[in-house]
Amino acid sequence: MEHPDAEILAAVAMGQSADEATFAHLKQCEVCRTEVAELTSLAAALPAATADLVAPPDAVWDRITAELDQHDSAVPAPTTSTPAAAAAPAPTVPATAPPVPAPTAPAPTAPAAAEVIPLGRAAARPSGLRRYLPVAAAAAVAGLVVGGLLGRWSAQEPVPAATVVSRASLDTLDTKTVRGEADLVKVGSDLSLRISAAPMSPDTGGYLEVWLINKDLTRMVSIGVMSPGRNDQSFEIAPDLIAAGYVIVDISREKLDDKPQHSGDSLVRGVLA
Repeated sequence: MEHPDAEILAAVAMGQSADEATFAHLKQCEVCRTEVAELTSLAAALPAATADLVAPPDAVWDRITAELDQHDSAVPAPTTSTPAAAAAPAPTVPATAPPVPAPTAPAPTAPAAAEVIPLGRAAARPSGLRRYLPVAAAAAVAGLVVGGLLGRWSAQEPVPAATVVSRASLDTLDTKTVRGEADLVKVGSDLSLRISAAPMSPDTGGYLEVWLINKDLTRMVSIGVMSPGRNDQSFEIAPDLIAAGYVIVDISREKLDDKPQHSGDSLVRGVLA
């Protein structure tokens, strides 16, 4: 069986349209349905905005290069001369002494001094290191900044404790059978909805979606998709939703179609209190 491309499955997970052949394949292929459900859950969990990265000014690199060049010039070049051997006094020979015979063994010759290249000369040779200096400097600066921030955060900023603000019992709509619960958890200024429920199965070719319904029962918003086989999940939510009255938790069966609206097939529901 030939599977659709990953780009097509990602488009379906993002709610975009696809051809009939793709939807027909998804009805028959459990592997692709699972992948679409996981991609949908991942898309729902992504933050709404990302922080802009600001490039450092050119003066930063100029100071780093100047500092490295200063270190190169500050190191004194070693001398190449070899220490002279200590002169031994010539022995005095008595006038009556016989002449000293010439030595039969050749006099040892001093080894040639090895050439020592001064550091300044070595640094002046052409090298590819200069090309990679900005990259290495950027990595070093980034490591120092991130390491310093993490060190200060871990040493001075204690991790805030999680607090359950409110809780909802998730009951079936027809028989009022308790199937789980939903906790509104606050960590610092962040809010998340933690779902703990008994196993619930979507229809063939479908998935389970989590909603927050307004207490006026006329408005609702989707906050994510339950991953297949997982009964305990958390979904980040905006505090403004709770303040605006979106306090009813609903889990519904949905189909892989082009309709982002609630299907009307609610499995469980509960009110945060």
